[in-house]
Amino acid sequence: MKKILTTVLLTALFFSPVSFAKPPQVIEKSEYKGQWPFSFKEGALQCIKGGAFVLDYDSGKMYALTGLARSIASRVGALPLEPDSEVWLDDPNDPGSKISLSNMTSKALALCDE
Repeated sequence: MKKILTTVLLTALFFSPVSFAKPPQVIEKSEYKGQWPFSFKEGALQCIKGGAFVLDYDSGKMYALTGLARSIASRVGALPLEPDSEVWLDDPNDPGSKISLSNMTSKALALCDE
């Protein structure tokens, strides 16, 4: 029974899309130039199957940053990053808007090319 369970777990890991992901890029608010868009201070950007994701180190939750990432989010254990999410900060310079994610998204997508 133990051998069967081990085989099943290893097979699942082998075929998991996360197992083929590129190494993440650590991001920190203290080192970021520009407006930090997240409520957490440290995390990691990740490209998985062409989708851009951010991992919140504080909560351990991963969020989808792009449409492609949203489409595979449930398969990789991620959540969509919604405008009403507490994780995505409001833009203090533009009431009613969120801080742009374009720089973070670009950095995550650049990992796809590595």
